[in-house]
Amino acid sequence: MRRNRRKLDAMVQTKTPPFRADHVGSLLRPPELLQAREDEKHGRISAGDLRRVEDQAIRDVVRRQEELGLEGVTDGEFRRASWHMDFLYQVGGTAKVQDNVKVQFRNEQGVIEFTPAALQIKGKLTLDKCIFGDDFAFLKSVAHATPKLTIPSPSMMHYRSGRAGNRGARQAGLHLSSAGRHQSGVFERSGAARAGQQDGRRRRARAYPAHQNSE
Repeated sequence: MRRNRRKLDAMVQTKTPPFRADHVGSLLRPPELLQAREDEKHGRISAGDLRRVEDQAIRDVVRRQEELGLEGVTDGEFRRASWHMDFLYQVGGTAKVQDNVKVQFRNEQGVIEFTPAALQIKGKLTLDKCIFGDDFAFLKSVAHATPKLTIPSPSMMHYRSGRAGNRGARQAGLHLSSAGRHQSGVFERSGAARAGQQDGRRRRARAYPAHQNSE
């Protein structure tokens, strides 16, 4: 009993991942960010202007998470339209296609229906850069708590591309595994380390800074 109690106390007080309490998922975008994204889409502001609005929104949401006592903080995925597709579309060998599946959400205004984008695997899957690397670097620069980044697990590639988009699925899986290892290696060289394993329910993985893990 005492041993279990000491173990629980250590988990509560830990300053390095994994933490006793953690958060996985996007955070609600503030109205000014939604407006700026719409303005950039229609050419009323530049991409640089949008980036500056994103920067400030991320500073605010990081401070909010830290005020709540979270030891691991995210950028709310404020730079992404889709937490997973914005990553997958940057993997070489994929192409954006339109899906026929309709999805419904409900809010106080009623039903919102849309057809989500999908992808097809067109060739060998490759990673030529650290996807979201610059985003993670900015998060690290404004966070006092441990910054973390959410990326989709390899299974999301198969899930979003579907059977029709996975011709040569076994070979694509080998390419995907190789690309995933490359992404992890680039993160480690940029000062981050994978601290969370793929979550089968959420299909997400987390990246934490390496220096925090080594303390």
